[in-house]
Amino acid sequence: MQRSEPAAIGATAPALRRSLESLRRATLAAGRVEQDPLRIVLDYPEPEDQEVVGLLAALLAYGRVDLLRAHTREVLAPLGRHPAATLRRGVPPLPDLRYRFHRGGDLRALLRGARSALRRHGRLRDAFASGLRGGGGLRGALTLFAGEIRSGATGGGAGLRFLLPDPRLGGACKRWHLYLRWMVRRAPGDPDPGPWRGAVPPSRLLVPLDAHLVRVSRRLGFTARRTADWKMAEEVTAALRRLAPYFLLAFAAGLVSIWFERNYIGSSGPEFQLALPERLVLAGRVFWFYLGKALWPHPVIFVYPRWELNPAEITAWLPLLGLAAVPVFFLVTRRRPPGGVFFALSCFAVSLFPVFGFFNIFFFRYSFVADHWQYLALPVAVALAVGLVAAGLEKLKTRFDPRRRRLLRTAGAVLTIASALILGGLTWNYSWSYRGLEPLWRDTIAGNP
Repeated sequence: MQRSEPAAIGATAPALRRSLESLRRATLAAGRVEQDPLRIVLDYPEPEDQEVVGLLAALLAYGRVDLLRAHTREVLAPLGRHPAATLRRGVPPLPDLRYRFHRGGDLRALLRGARSALRRHGRLRDAFASGLRGGGGLRGALTLFAGEIRSGATGGGAGLRFLLPDPRLGGACKRWHLYLRWMVRRAPGDPDPGPWRGAVPPSRLLVPLDAHLVRVSRRLGFTARRTADWKMAEEVTAALRRLAPYFLLAFAAGLVSIWFERNYIGSSGPEFQLALPERLVLAGRVFWFYLGKALWPHPVIFVYPRWELNPAEITAWLPLLGLAAVPVFFLVTRRRPPGGVFFALSCFAVSLFPVFGFFNIFFFRYSFVADHWQYLALPVAVALAVGLVAAGLEKLKTRFDPRRRRLLRTAGAVLTIASALILGGLTWNYSWSYRGLEPLWRDTIAGNP
């Protein structure tokens, strides 16, 4: 294989930049917003319409996604293709719509409040920016903005108070922060429309906290607060801001690795042109292979046999179906999955995602798997196994009397020692293959003729 000289790399900087940008755009899932309320905002091309539609879509964004999306479209239907112009002329008649905590009267009051802000400031962007210039920070600006809409929202009830939360009360204000994110952020390839871009600095934003993000943030140590409030949103945002440089560095390093694999290492050609069904079949098989090797690392081979991928066979899809069956089971049965187990499996899958087969790696010419590719994910699998065994023993202890509990502790200690001895013996035995090149390749050929 012909390789370029290192000196030539500097001369190809523009081409490298274009290639990396192309890869970055390709990795952004184009369909990720199709089931999101943001999709409704993107249906309106004009900035002044996006801010009105975004206000309604964000404030109505609670409950099941499919229901709230349908409800939002029902509210927007009387406003036509240009909601901002329609509101300036007046609030059109609305059907008596109801959704969970609010009623038709609350929605009509909300539209009257938005109309009042539009008539007074011209744009909702200017209404918010005027509060931001007052010096009260994001919380103060959002308080004034909410008060501006609330002052014109005559005729509403308890549902209106729910739709227009007051930031002064200290709540997390998730839907307000969601609205600001849609209005302020805008970058090539990202979904947020950003009609307020330039008027509000993105650095002032706080993360919209929902129940899932609150739980994950606590587990990751981003916050120790028990209540999801404004202070928690500030703490989680600050923690993510500290981590952002490391994520950007890792993302850039991944893109560079993909680029070098494709252009300099040689991971291109007919043998790497796998169709999407083949890559999906490979991903499912890779996940279970590494999980099995993490829990029982025997036999271990320096170069594993290269699998034949045949999506036409039903059995080829069983590993992927088995992987998908776990979340589908909990979704259909409406049961809550064990948090630790689900989180560990998710971390394990995310850590292995780069080697699932969706990105070409030169070593795929010889094998689709290699033991050293799971080093990052291995501690997660080990922690999961140890946690499950410990939890099982603790559960058994509650069913026995004190004397049998001592026997159970002894059995746990024996199991731990036996596992360490067996795994240590396997490691010692396998280490002899690395005495030199000849025993290494003899052992490899014996396992992979």
